[in-house]
Amino acid sequence: MHVVDRGEPGAGATAASAGVLTPTEPREWSGALGAFNRSALQAWPAFAEELADEAGVLVGYETRGELRLLRRDSDSTFVNAAGAGAQAFGVPHEWLSEEEVRALEPGLAPGSSALLLPRAAAVHTAEMTRGLCEACTRAGAQITPGEQVLEIAETGGAVSARLAGGRRLEAGRAVISAGAWSGSLLGHHGLPLTPVLGESVELRMGEPAPCRLVMRSADGAVVPRRDGTLWMGTTLEERGFVDAPRAGAIRDIVANAAAFLPAVAELAFIAARAGLRPGVPDGLPIVGESTLSGVALVTGHGREGIMHSPLTADLVAGALANGRWPVELEPFAPSRFSEIPIPIRHLGAHNGGA
Repeated sequence: MHVVDRGEPGAGATAASAGVLTPTEPREWSGALGAFNRSALQAWPAFAEELADEAGVLVGYETRGELRLLRRDSDSTFVNAAGAGAQAFGVPHEWLSEEEVRALEPGLAPGSSALLLPRAAAVHTAEMTRGLCEACTRAGAQITPGEQVLEIAETGGAVSARLAGGRRLEAGRAVISAGAWSGSLLGHHGLPLTPVLGESVELRMGEPAPCRLVMRSADGAVVPRRDGTLWMGTTLEERGFVDAPRAGAIRDIVANAAAFLPAVAELAFIAARAGLRPGVPDGLPIVGESTLSGVALVTGHGREGIMHSPLTADLVAGALANGRWPVELEPFAPSRFSEIPIPIRHLGAHNGGA
């Protein structure tokens, strides 16, 4: 297996991601996507354990717990949908009053009740990336960073990739999982993907830490990590292939987080990051055979790519091995886009998802 990455592995949307392993939007708790999310959550513990064994290093997975905050006089949809989804998923959950919330997290500002998901997990995406690269290398995979693929083509029963440096790679099968850039690799066989900008801020927590649990509201999220850093984000905006963090967005992220967790305003700044998620008109992933023979597509996971990754990888590997795509992936088949272009749905500027 040969993996080609246009940058450093995990340096794009993965690096900017919170790594929170729970669905974000209300629609992500139900329907075909909800069923997939449920299976994806169930796949994570075994995957994290296997990855740690194969890589021999920490992979950043931990059951930290999550609070979905309902600020006084704010829209309750974000929290209520999570409560209904947790009930349907069989995920432990508990509704907390404002007094109970502040007893659990004394650093919270007054004015929030919450849904507690005590078994919710998160993964440190940088540690996960290092673990994946190490495990794949140990298994014999070749990873080539900093090499851009310009085009994928099928000729004579083989698949070839033309690289920016002039080389060509050939294989019996190819998997395109290039995020927002995936559609462009297929030329006229492309798909209606659009880059969706996500920006985040990383701070140094210090002692005492401002919070213990992951906190999410409709306006933003805060994720404490065991390495002493605090992730805050995120934006959700279509601005083309512009992936540099903006000063105004960073200001808003800090302000939104400080509104419910005031201590973050005093923490030391480490970095601001930006990444481009692959957006799809119907909000569903694109996983399955492309119109190009021998080429599979794995993209369009939006903000939930980290959560989906173990299940998606397992199902795609099985399909490539036995030649049959599983029923779980039928709602996400690329063939559903029979007419291109499809209008891209409008996305708001900010949201509390990962």
